[in-house]
Amino acid sequence: MIEYKENGSFENLKNICIRDNTNLTHGLNILYGGNGDFYFNTFGHEQELSDSKFICKSEFLIQNGEAGWVQFHKLIKNIKTKQYQSHERIIDDEGRISVLSDDTSEEKANKLFIEQMDEGIRLTFFQNQDDPSFNIGIRISNSGSRYDPLNLCFMDLYNEFQELARKQNKKIKDEER
Repeated sequence: MIEYKENGSFENLKNICIRDNTNLTHGLNILYGGNGDFYFNTFGHEQELSDSKFICKSEFLIQNGEAGWVQFHKLIKNIKTKQYQSHERIIDDEGRISVLSDDTSEEKANKLFIEQMDEGIRLTFFQNQDDPSFNIGIRISNSGSRYDPLNLCFMDLYNEFQELARKQNKKIKDEER
């Protein structure tokens, strides 16, 4: 289920909240920050302790045909078909999109894997043990991203969701008339 909420920084933009259909307290927020950067934040995840560098893990599956699947499918296709120098940094050996948060060094950054599965698209977040926040956040900078220019693919994803929000608002207004 997708919800659209007011963005406190930009009047015409919406924050996107994708809730897990099986557990509405678990989900993913996608927003465009006041600093011009793009954010993924999970909520309602369960912590998995680990001896490795990452201590907290959250998995989120958008099943085929569910709200948001088309947009993430386009993101995967866009990133995998673009051939830039940063392409090798974002596609790992298993063919997954592997994103480190742009808000800190690679050694300390939270990590996101996006992969196409038979049943849908899986987003797996890992929180670095040095990050004390409750949610697992991924920041993709629009200025100075380690993935430049592939960071623009994430902005395309956000814009796709904004278009869905506009269509939904128009439909609601038309029904009210």
